[in-house]
Amino acid sequence: MAILVSCDSVSGFFSSSWGSGLKRDPEKLLPKINAGNALELANESAGDKKKAKLVAEKIQDALAKTDNPADQKVLLEAGLIAANNASDLVMVMMGNINVFKDPQVTVDRILDKIQTAGDVQTNAGLISGLLDAGKVKKPADLAGSAQDELVLSAVTLLLADAQSMGKTNPADQEDYLKDFGQKKQDSQNLTDKQKKALILAEAAAKNPGPFTDMLERLHLL
Repeated sequence: MAILVSCDSVSGFFSSSWGSGLKRDPEKLLPKINAGNALELANESAGDKKKAKLVAEKIQDALAKTDNPADQKVLLEAGLIAANNASDLVMVMMGNINVFKDPQVTVDRILDKIQTAGDVQTNAGLISGLLDAGKVKKPADLAGSAQDELVLSAVTLLLADAQSMGKTNPADQEDYLKDFGQKKQDSQNLTDKQKKALILAEAAAKNPGPFTDMLERLHLL
């Protein structure tokens, strides 16, 4: 045992040499995900972005293979939790919770804070994929999900959409939001991410929580 401990202390023995065979593969360690364990696995992924991304992807696979409404509801809720855990935006929101809860917060301040989340394209892809796999067409399809998870997902999609259009600073993103607010009533003028962000935001507004005012500032309500 002393020899093994000594080996592990030198150059990460269990991450290299023959020890690499003992290195844990997160994908192999995850059990098959279903409606019975999805929420637990999603919640356990907090603080581990790599694991959270993997859990979200596996939940998406499970969603695509079920037509059971009860299972879809649970898997969607868990999938959004995992997808948000895979993002830096969740830490930005937590670190600035009083700012985002402030009913008087201005849109430029919101945009300034969320810039530190960086590129959110990957997470937007996870969220969009989950909504597609869960056949989400209207806010009622997301009933039961917590407001904060829905808001995080909506903001992620909108921020990613702005970034994909080259709007990578608060000033340009504010112009993007004004344009979005003017045309959001006509779905034919909206991108796929914008449509999904509106569904998420409307579902969030139906649940009690502190972020309704923020959604209004971002023209999501």
